[in-house]
Amino acid sequence: MPSKQLQADDSVLVRWAQDGHSEAFEQLVRRHRVRVYRTALRLTGDAHTADDVAQDAFIAAWRSLRLFRAESSFTTWLYRIVVNQATNSLRSRRDEPVDEVPVEGFHPGADTEAIAREGSQRVLSAIVELPFEQRTAFVLRLFEDLTYEDIAQVLSISPDAVRGRLHRARNQLTKTLGGER
Repeated sequence: MPSKQLQADDSVLVRWAQDGHSEAFEQLVRRHRVRVYRTALRLTGDAHTADDVAQDAFIAAWRSLRLFRAESSFTTWLYRIVVNQATNSLRSRRDEPVDEVPVEGFHPGADTEAIAREGSQRVLSAIVELPFEQRTAFVLRLFEDLTYEDIAQVLSISPDAVRGRLHRARNQLTKTLGGER
């Protein structure tokens, strides 16, 4: 594998990894591990589960990498895997209570000042209480800054469906957090 691996963009690293260069995939893991874990944490609400989801997502990505056809970005494809792994994990522990969500890494966007004033722990707990389909769209938009089109690709729905899920999520959060603005 060429020595300029660190400067290579994802598409180049994916091609190298598909050609059997495990170092290229290791570079992709290093590049995306924080965002994968952060997304898993916000979707599952539990640090230990998020660790498992992140690890399982990378294993699934490695196993499926030869099937990746670059019809979307690698990042979008990886988010799809994380969402699927989180879905599977939450289904398997459906009857277990959700632990308190850690506040580390909570950095609300400028358009969410009212939510941020309510307190990070309360907000994150309210997000975890959203129905999973709303929570997923909300996390990908607010925390990961994906476009509606990218979220639609990740979730295999239309951009209009994304807008609807985000609207319902915001309404629910407003109700849960007291409706103050």
